[in-house]
Amino acid sequence: MVCKLGAISSKTSMTMDKLEERRKKEFRKEKALKQFANQCCRGRCVAIREYLQLLACQGINLDKQLREYEENMHRATHSSVFFCSRPIQTALSSKFFLILLLGLAMMYASITLVWARRIASGGSHHLRCFRFICSELRDGRTCNGSVGVQELGLLHYESNAGHRAGQLLPLSPEETRWANCTIDLTFPQPVEMNGFFFVTASGSETEAADPVRFLLEGSNCDGRWRVVGASAWRYDWLKTKSEDPSVFRFWDGVYNTTTLRGEMEMFHFQTPTVQTVFIVLLNLCRALMIGIPATFGLCKKEEEGKKAIEIGILCLDAILVPLLVIDPDNRVGMLTNILLSFSFYLCLRFFEDETLFWSSSLVIFGSWCVLGYVISYTVISRVGLLMSIISLCVLFYRDHVLSMSRNLVSYDRARYEEGWRLFVVSMEQGEELKQLSKYLRQVVGASSIHNLQGGMVMRSWLKRKSSDLLQLRFSSSPLASVVQVDRDGAMITSLHRLYSQAIGLQVILADKVKQWAAQSRGYLVVEEEDGRKAFITWEEASALREASAHPYLLSIIPVKAVDRTIEKVSRSYGGDVCRILDICRARIVFDDIEGVSRCLLAMQNDGQVEILRLKGRMTQEEVAFCDDSNLDSFGRRDLILNVCIKNEETLCLGIENHIAEVQLQVVTLAALQTSEAHERYVAVRNMRRE
Repeated sequence: MVCKLGAISSKTSMTMDKLEERRKKEFRKEKALKQFANQCCRGRCVAIREYLQLLACQGINLDKQLREYEENMHRATHSSVFFCSRPIQTALSSKFFLILLLGLAMMYASITLVWARRIASGGSHHLRCFRFICSELRDGRTCNGSVGVQELGLLHYESNAGHRAGQLLPLSPEETRWANCTIDLTFPQPVEMNGFFFVTASGSETEAADPVRFLLEGSNCDGRWRVVGASAWRYDWLKTKSEDPSVFRFWDGVYNTTTLRGEMEMFHFQTPTVQTVFIVLLNLCRALMIGIPATFGLCKKEEEGKKAIEIGILCLDAILVPLLVIDPDNRVGMLTNILLSFSFYLCLRFFEDETLFWSSSLVIFGSWCVLGYVISYTVISRVGLLMSIISLCVLFYRDHVLSMSRNLVSYDRARYEEGWRLFVVSMEQGEELKQLSKYLRQVVGASSIHNLQGGMVMRSWLKRKSSDLLQLRFSSSPLASVVQVDRDGAMITSLHRLYSQAIGLQVILADKVKQWAAQSRGYLVVEEEDGRKAFITWEEASALREASAHPYLLSIIPVKAVDRTIEKVSRSYGGDVCRILDICRARIVFDDIEGVSRCLLAMQNDGQVEILRLKGRMTQEEVAFCDDSNLDSFGRRDLILNVCIKNEETLCLGIENHIAEVQLQVVTLAALQTSEAHERYVAVRNMRRE
């Protein structure tokens, strides 16, 4: 026991010694960082402080600007339902579409009033002339003579339709005609009816002449007949004809007529109150589901309008569910309507991207068309066919426009390709290109793209809720590319924070670019007052720096324009701020390929620099070895590297994980790139969402 206690005591003392040593080490490191921070005299802290003060004085909040841009992106003049990532919001900002929605809302409002009148009238017709038409007899013969009916009458709420309050006797038809399989009734004045009856003929020999398929038509004796009763009927919850007060659809189906002689058969078609109330609510919900989003669109609140559509679809399904129980005859149609409308809700909710939206619309409305045809549901089949054709046309149109968008930069591509060909031939750069490709294989093969972030991002994601993990099915995984992260491995979601880091890294990157350019005999790019480009050495750049009124905001090492950053984050990255990697950036140009190789070697040998991603577009062979090289370069030839700088300065400022971009290019191609060509390049990439 004593030995065990001694062993435990010795282990405890060793653990305490290690903790004490670690605490002293962290204290010394923190003290050194504080001393370095107090000696921050080369403009890093000053640059960040001046930049934040400038934003504060101007009242600028970059995250707020990003949110406002995303909220109003669909209102831009170049946006359309075909290419905007928010097709529903874009449609709600269109005056033509709003007028169409308001027209549909008024149509459904009028349908709602029609169904309300059907409840009030009980489905009664107010007509004067009626005719009973028999098409088939009990023995299966087509009626072509007399029919086995000895009396025909009309009903109103199960009473004789001819009776009126204050009359001693029921109002009788002033004329009754028995023609070939037809019985005509004509009243002296219009009567209200929502049913009819007939009495089978007497005598056993008349049983074969009993009607089994028949229609009852009515009119105001003006020749315009309409069906008001039949041997078969069904509740028609999709009826839209305002002149028809009945809620049933009639046809001459087979009816099991009684075999008793002199027996009365009664047919009642009064409006079922409960079912019809739900139909009124259903059409009212449709009118509101269309009218409220249109109103939001007029008020410039398209996002609320989209949410109103989603809520309206859920309300429609909630109304249809009890109708499934009440009305078994239309159960298949209602269930189909619920499934299809809910699928459209899923399309609106989860497939907001325009490509996914129109593709899912094609699938959903194609299903409407097929199911409507299978169950003989004409309305759904026609709507599904129309929307399927529209979705298919939109997808073909998008594909055509995207393929033709290359024509915008075809002239620039030709210039770049010709310039590159002349450069390689005249400067005899073929062998240097082969050496560069071989060296790129070694660089990309030796370094893992995610060796900086893989562990940190994974730990951060494992801490998240399961609901967040499920969203990976509808968004690209952050592990699939390099992203901006903080010290804890969490993805940075604040654009304001990224720009503050970029301003602090700007001067540090400038010193690194000075070293790399000096070692590889490279040039920096500046724009003159007339817009032309000049290629200067670092010594010449230093002279410009000393003469500049803002020495730490160099145009030589520019920060990406805020407007372009916001546009790129919204259109290319779906609002993921962490995926923007070129806020802090630099460009070095060289006379030949050998200079590019020397600079790449200098960057790789720099112990304070870590290359996270390399995108090569100088030779076709590099496509197989460089990350993200599958994107079309539109004729541009360069090397783009995403790097992190880890030294005492970046650790002090907390920007050691901030990713910057360094572009390596030859002078010949850099001189061919103009601001107009770059604008066309940006426009095409926005359209292609790259």
